[in-house]
Amino acid sequence: MGDGPERSDAEIWVREQGIADRVRFLGKLDDIVPLLSIADLMLMPSNVESFGLAALEAMACGVPVVATDAGGFPEFIVQGEHGYLLPPGDIAGMTEKSMLLLANQGHWAECSAACVLQAKRFETSLLVEQYEAYYRALIEGA
Repeated sequence: MGDGPERSDAEIWVREQGIADRVRFLGKLDDIVPLLSIADLMLMPSNVESFGLAALEAMACGVPVVATDAGGFPEFIVQGEHGYLLPPGDIAGMTEKSMLLLANQGHWAECSAACVLQAKRFETSLLVEQYEAYYRALIEGA
């Protein structure tokens, strides 16, 4: 899902590996919830990421995340609880943690449940209330 500057290289790599019949490049989608809801894992190997909304959306669907320890991911992913954070470029580490989640159904289920609860903390309505309270306090204190 999604699109970006690496897509054409990824498509070439998939063809070179002979796995094109097992990989689908879906591009940008308007409604990702149906696909996220059936996913087992969200892998986010970004070197740079502002907040990581796609990862939070996956968590809201109960999908554990393996991501880089970059950008906003550490703000909402707790190591071993919602998935795992690894240094950018640590492909072996991301593979190991992904396999750990996928091979251990009990651990995956615990992470999945924790992801849903964590994502609820970032619901727009709750954040708007927090911002309003913050701004009110600033105005009243000025």
